[in-house]
Amino acid sequence: MSQPPDLNASYTNVTGGGLAAVAAKCPKLQHLSLDGCTNVTDSGLAAVGAKCPNLQHLSLDECTTVTDAGVEAVATGCPNLQHLNLGLCANVTDGGVEAIGAKCPNLQHINLTSCKNVTDAGLVVVARMSQPPVPQYRWLQRRDGRRARGDRRRTSQPPVPLPR
Repeated sequence: MSQPPDLNASYTNVTGGGLAAVAAKCPKLQHLSLDGCTNVTDSGLAAVGAKCPNLQHLSLDECTTVTDAGVEAVATGCPNLQHLNLGLCANVTDGGVEAIGAKCPNLQHINLTSCKNVTDAGLVVVARMSQPPVPQYRWLQRRDGRRARGDRRRTSQPPVPLPR
């Protein structure tokens, strides 16, 4: 049997050890959903980063134990990441968002809903990803539902210049 390109283990009791085992056996994994898996650890995400370089979609909504260390490990090992859901990951800060911004040039979607430790500094890093010459970033959802500055979607207002 071939390995799955997609794995949805949302709302299970999967742990960092289980995630490491999956990562070791499924290096071609492209889509991974772990929403609501409160036992997922940074070490499990580090294994995904180390073993699954083709990962494009990662959903960690409500993974309350995930910190910047896990996000940074994924960013380092998964440069093809396009979609990242960090909703309700309250332990993720600007540092994790900055790592994604620096190491995932193909990112098109990031959800930071209720990431209360992400500030304007983190949003500015993500918004800068959409700056010319090659805008690849599509949209950013903040916890208050508004778009971040620098969002390139059509609006009735001109874009706000970002601080340098």
